[in-house]
Amino acid sequence: MRRALLAVLLVSFIAVATPKKAGLFAPLEEIYELIRYYYYRIEDVTEKDLLYGAMKGMVEALGDPYSVFFTPEEYEKWQEAVEGEYTGVGMEIAIKKGKVIVVTPFPDTPAYNAGIRSGDWIKAVDGNPTEGLTLEEVSSMIRGPEGTEVTLTVVSPEGEEREVTLVRARIVIQPVLSEYWEDKKIAYIRIILFAERTPAEVGKALYTLPLDELNGIILDLRNNPGGLLTSAVDVASFFVDEGVILYAQGPVYGFRPYYSRGNAFPNLPLAVLVNEGTASGAEIVAGAI
Repeated sequence: MRRALLAVLLVSFIAVATPKKAGLFAPLEEIYELIRYYYYRIEDVTEKDLLYGAMKGMVEALGDPYSVFFTPEEYEKWQEAVEGEYTGVGMEIAIKKGKVIVVTPFPDTPAYNAGIRSGDWIKAVDGNPTEGLTLEEVSSMIRGPEGTEVTLTVVSPEGEEREVTLVRARIVIQPVLSEYWEDKKIAYIRIILFAERTPAEVGKALYTLPLDELNGIILDLRNNPGGLLTSAVDVASFFVDEGVILYAQGPVYGFRPYYSRGNAFPNLPLAVLVNEGTASGAEIVAGAI
């Protein structure tokens, strides 16, 4: 009954109350005061909970699946994931047409070893449907303490549904793998993720090659989910002539250019491998080249 009363009071006050202070966010302050005064379990809610809830609501109102609000704790976890070190099952996911789709499972992780592949739909986590949830909400459900289990309901692109129980582990992703095929004089460089250290790893792989005998380079961006934009631009700079690589557009700064420092290997043949799992920053690199 008190919950119903709170709802009625909120509606009534919003409809008839005069804001105490002018401005767009005055009603927000009114609601905050009403919750503090009337909510029957206010001791269970902190001011920070209310503030973060309001912020999250504003971002969700954008209706954009790629815009997400992070609390400081969530941001720290996101930073770990971008850098390729976190506790989980080892896969990148995205929201596509309201469904949680696997962009890529990282090699030698619980997800990959269990047969989860790019394009799979994560229909449920521990029996809880994922449809309608945000990316961060689903990620939080999948992650957890090392050594604990999580059960995923997975649907393949062909429609085959199965349940997979995974044991969460400490995930450490090596962002760059490279080989030199001496018999063909060809370098193979696979970029798993655009982390902060990825450009340095790519540079290390490139500048240790015998350039005087090299016949070409294969750059493998398949199943690369992206990562940091600045890292993607720095990697593209190894292979793109000096000039603008891309423009980022925003309402405040307008068109912001990102530049290549100059092609380090202008005379070498270069093949770029992509597939349906190539996304975000990896698409930028492939498109720029």
